[in-house]
Amino acid sequence: MKKISNWWYLLPVIFNIIGGIIAWAANKKHDPKKAKSFLLVGIILFVLCIVVIIGSSSYFTTTSLDQPREEARIASPITTTMHQIRSMVIIGVSAYFTTISLNRARGEARIASAITTMHQIRSLAYSVHDTEGSYENLDCSHDRMVDPCEGMEFYIGEVPVFNTSKEEYCAYIETGRNSYYCIDSSLSGLETDVFPGEAGYCSEDTYNCPPESIAN
Repeated sequence: MKKISNWWYLLPVIFNIIGGIIAWAANKKHDPKKAKSFLLVGIILFVLCIVVIIGSSSYFTTTSLDQPREEARIASPITTTMHQIRSMVIIGVSAYFTTISLNRARGEARIASAITTMHQIRSLAYSVHDTEGSYENLDCSHDRMVDPCEGMEFYIGEVPVFNTSKEEYCAYIETGRNSYYCIDSSLSGLETDVFPGEAGYCSEDTYNCPPESIAN
């Protein structure tokens, strides 16, 4: 799944439902869930703007009855328009940053769930070895790995990469925050910015997770 930039939220924030439709159409194939959120933000802002415009018009129409007729005819449309623009800007900016914060929190929650699932896979891997006497058949097609792998794909759109032998294994996922989470048969489980698939780590005939960072 292609990672979609949060800058796309600017379209529905600025252009409401039209911007939401454009953002949704441009990204629905890459990330359907995020594309729907673009559309939803556009619809919500459009409805809010309509409510604000109707409310402002009603307020200033009532207020103008207490003013001299000529003054009300000149001042009311200008003042109403200024209040509408200010309200739309405030609502749009607030909605944008709220949506960004919610998506960030939701993304972190999904990553945490994926890491928890990796720990579950590690426990299941030992169970498989105890039963079969080997890690060689350990991958997402194994009966015991189907459910956790499907859960992983739901959380972050990725499934673990396995490298196995009879007595050793390692597996890793890309977390989506410029890092990887790796587990192996030595009970290691860690998040790292080093690609686990590099030679000497979880690759070919080696089954070790890399250090937590290149600096280490």
